[in-house]
Amino acid sequence: MLGSETITVKKLTAGAIVDGYQQAPTIATSTIVGTIRPMRGRELEILESGDRLRDPRKIYTEDTTLKLGDLVTIDGYDYEISPLQDNSRHGFLVHYAFVALKLRESV
Repeated sequence: MLGSETITVKKLTAGAIVDGYQQAPTIATSTIVGTIRPMRGRELEILESGDRLRDPRKIYTEDTTLKLGDLVTIDGYDYEISPLQDNSRHGFLVHYAFVALKLRESV
């Protein structure tokens, strides 16, 4: 993809039960390749009004592992992922588009 960069992804994994005790969830970190763009103008209209203030970004990737609720790190801040478009069946360029909303506090 044009202008691609490596994006760090954090996934919250379910805590296991060890010796009958529930363990705390852990965060698994991985990377994907994609393009990050700011959302502007008419694109912002798809968001709830409060989400427009959360520095929304659009992420384009060919990676299928990015899911709702995952966190990505952009410019040192954590952003929460919301799905937007699955363009895997249209045209010659297979990609997925996601909205990333900045967390109020970084994890």
